[in-house]
Amino acid sequence: MRKVKFSKTTLKLQKNRRISILKSHPKGHKVRENMRKRENEAPLKQESRRESNRLRIARLRALETVQEQESRRKSNYLQIMQGRLSETAEDREERLECHRNVTRSSRIAIWKDKENAAYSYNPSIDYKSDASCILGAMSITCQFCSAKKFKSETPGLCCSGGKVHLLVLRDPLEPLHTLLSSESVCAKCFRRI
Repeated sequence: MRKVKFSKTTLKLQKNRRISILKSHPKGHKVRENMRKRENEAPLKQESRRESNRLRIARLRALETVQEQESRRKSNYLQIMQGRLSETAEDREERLECHRNVTRSSRIAIWKDKENAAYSYNPSIDYKSDASCILGAMSITCQFCSAKKFKSETPGLCCSGGKVHLLVLRDPLEPLHTLLSSESVCAKCFRRI
């Protein structure tokens, strides 16, 4: 797992956001008390605590039934929506700024070692096994326009979900057709250019 470093401003915005959410939380005072304790926590202890929490939550979620998972997600959604309904315009802007900073930091961390890689190839980077560089096969076919697409490509990117209809391309006229489809020396030379 790649570690992302956030700026002090982003961390402060995140902390302020959590505190404002906790003010409306029923057990907010206990959570705020724990947050104060964690501020003075040593980095090694903090990393250990986070890792044990991550493993504990992963185990709990692995044991969840589909109904429990749906219930948890719905509860989380309602809690988030309740918090957003009660936030002021200033709180909303602060939350969105924090989200932008987190997203920016994550993107920077992913692409940091590949900066300007298109202009200066670095043989020490194993691009073939890097998940951020692997697009995969074009194995998805659009149900509307039959375009071939990558697995993670946006669904409406090719024809906007069937809203855009392009005319079917006819075969090119001669001599272009022969140059594109023939196996003659001239045709092969033309296709190389």
